[in-house]
Amino acid sequence: MNSLQSLLQPENLFKENTDVNDLTNEIESICANNMINDADKNRIVAEGLLNALTHSVEDHLLSENEERILIGLFNRFASNPGVQNFYSLFKENLQKADILQKLRDGRIVDIPSVNEPLPFLLQKNERIFITSQNIDYFETKVKTTYKGSTQGVSIRIAKGVYYRIGAFRGHPVKTEHQEYIGTGTIALSDRNIYFHSPIKSVKIPYSKIITLESYENGITLMRDGTTARPQTFKGLDGWFYSNAINLIINL
Repeated sequence: MNSLQSLLQPENLFKENTDVNDLTNEIESICANNMINDADKNRIVAEGLLNALTHSVEDHLLSENEERILIGLFNRFASNPGVQNFYSLFKENLQKADILQKLRDGRIVDIPSVNEPLPFLLQKNERIFITSQNIDYFETKVKTTYKGSTQGVSIRIAKGVYYRIGAFRGHPVKTEHQEYIGTGTIALSDRNIYFHSPIKSVKIPYSKIITLESYENGITLMRDGTTARPQTFKGLDGWFYSNAINLIINL
């Protein structure tokens, strides 16, 4: 690992009282002394920032010191068009971390609302602040089959036709499977989870959720009700959505 990559490791980057200007000067000095060109410098810084951000939110939410350092460096190094993909991903993750921080602090009113047109009928004063598109929606279905055998006597009632009388000793076997319903947009408001697709739309009040399971690329919700079945949404950041939902429920 070179000295620039070492400097951008979380344990070095997030020291208390770190001055962003001094850190920027140190980065430039390392690049000059090691003949690191601008393209490589911006790439290494972008990767380092994204790695540091990911590390910061793995087991806790972003602290004010971490956010200050990350945003400061981001503003100084985000201008190179050759690394915009890295910085776009970094910016997206930083925005997610900021939302979670505000939810944890109970500052839901400080999260900007989504103003783009969405196909949801909101309640009075309800607002949406998180959306994701191209989300696949699945519902858990139950299929019942019967296994077993019968006993009885066959009685011939017509040529080639038989009728068996007797007791069926089989038993019902139920199996569950996920059935794809449609692809559309998911949204979190301060009161409900919404999903809309050309096939089906759903609304899930937070008060009705009894279990929440998250995956790398999705979440599964179970709502209260005797006929309720698990509902799965795939194609989203499962870690972010599950944490956001948990924080909203506990506001």
